[in-house]
Amino acid sequence: DDFAIDPNTGIAYVAQANSAIASIAPDGTQAIVLGGLDTSVIVGPTSITLALDNQTAYATSRGGTVGNSSYEYSGQVVQFSLP
Repeated sequence: DDFAIDPNTGIAYVAQANSAIASIAPDGTQAIVLGGLDTSVIVGPTSITLALDNQTAYATSRGGTVGNSSYEYSGQVVQFSLP
């Protein structure tokens, strides 16, 4: 849904609806840096921003369910370190 670009490296950090935060390097290399698959670390990320140190990120989420679970996760703000 949203992205932030590290001004020093040009890497874009992208909030993906499938409960993941991905990095996309200027050369096109992609990697999952948080969450993915059926994780509950972050459920339905919607927005991301980088801290002033460009080593810490904050992501918000809409919440929801994971996989076939009937458990409903609330929206959240998640702090994580960038690789």
